[in-house]
Amino acid sequence: MDTTGWNKVNQVLASLRSRTFASQCENIVKLPTVFEEYPFPILVDATFLKLGDIFWECNDNFIRFCVLKVALSTRKHHHKISGKEIFLRPVLSVTHSNDPVARSITLRILGVMATLYSDKRNVLHAIIRGLESHVPMERDAAVYACKKYAARSAHVSRSVVAKLDELVTDLATPLNFKVKVMDVFTSM
Repeated sequence: MDTTGWNKVNQVLASLRSRTFASQCENIVKLPTVFEEYPFPILVDATFLKLGDIFWECNDNFIRFCVLKVALSTRKHHHKISGKEIFLRPVLSVTHSNDPVARSITLRILGVMATLYSDKRNVLHAIIRGLESHVPMERDAAVYACKKYAARSAHVSRSVVAKLDELVTDLATPLNFKVKVMDVFTSM
């Protein structure tokens, strides 16, 4: 990597450390363009590690949503993340939050990153906890993540089938949610 690449890595990491809300959001949202211009594995890896820390440290769901959007729009670069465990640890800790919106965003980001964590038991437990939630937004996010993981892992499929069956057969489960749950079975 030439000096321009290293300068870009340092510039991106410095911009993510910004303390102003607007500046931090703006810098996060620009990341897909940066990855397209400089697709270096070290840049992608270092940036996602910093995004994991930002996701955990911030108390604002809008910033978490921006991180989710970056993860969604940079899927083709996920294989360049070598510090998968280091990224997962802070992100997964948000599933223990009291904020259902934060938990929902976390489940969605875990679903987007399913290619990296398809056989992680702690991710599976977070998804199952999300399926057991009484908050519709969180349950929808858990179904999304469950579908992504079930398509990639036979272990996940075997582990969640009983919970999904319980949700489908429960009379208290809303019909529109049952349809979403049934969609998971098609990806197994």
